[in-house]
Amino acid sequence: MPYSKVLKINDYTPPAPDEGGVVIGRQKIWSENTKRNANCKMVGDIKAIKTTLSITWSKLTQAELNKLDKAINKTNEPFFPITYVDQAGNEITKKFYSDSSIEYTRQKYRKTYNHETGEWEHTNIFYTDVTVNFVEQ
Repeated sequence: MPYSKVLKINDYTPPAPDEGGVVIGRQKIWSENTKRNANCKMVGDIKAIKTTLSITWSKLTQAELNKLDKAINKTNEPFFPITYVDQAGNEITKKFYSDSSIEYTRQKYRKTYNHETGEWEHTNIFYTDVTVNFVEQ
């Protein structure tokens, strides 16, 4: 099944992630009284089930990475909307937060000689294996 291009993170529409680059999970949130009893059996109540998203791009430009970073790292806006296609195939929007920093590998693809400065400069810098994890509010 081809990747659905519906993905919007806090008003930013990033490039489409790789096929298989959107992992959707379901996280159970247990009540405060959850514990193991004297027979070592788990007891407690599930209060909610929240969605988790892990999104990976194989390659982003410097500009694309900067836009993604700005969309998810606003100190005055810790929760933000993400629109995606859920496990049932429906386009859905929920509020999320990023539970970690953006992780990536920096790649330098070309050096050019600057005749004005007399130095070699890195141009066409790309970032590979870019991953961000999100948890529903």
